[in-house]
Amino acid sequence: MFGSVMNEPYVIPPETYATVLRLVSDIVSAAETDDEVLRTRAYDRLLDCCETETAAGRGSGFIWEALADVTDEDEQRLEYYRKGLALGRANREPVQTILLEMGRIHVKRGDHRQALPFLEEARSIAIAESDDGTEGAASALLLQLPDLD
Repeated sequence: MFGSVMNEPYVIPPETYATVLRLVSDIVSAAETDDEVLRTRAYDRLLDCCETETAAGRGSGFIWEALADVTDEDEQRLEYYRKGLALGRANREPVQTILLEMGRIHVKRGDHRQALPFLEEARSIAIAESDDGTEGAASALLLQLPDLD
């Protein structure tokens, strides 16, 4: 991974960032106008970008998280978030939002024991990173969980 070369956090190449941003924007716009053809085309291109970048050793948590964020099916979302989490950790990227979303999916499914470690870690990292939004969201979800003792 790029970030591990000099033990510095991975920096997403500007062209990759721009491509992902454009494709996500296209997906959202297409969804808002019910243009399923454009949405599917942009989604497939984003998936291809994730796979190509990862195969070339340039994968990042950011690209897989972006793909997961625009994926409809929860099980597929979890798969993409897992890829993003592994790459994000390896690259020393911020991963608290990935952890939050994984926890959120498990809460939605009623899998509270599965949700707990994701939400606790998301909150912990968010505190360390001064990410108040993620800390607040993780804390709110943690408060909704039943006592698991």
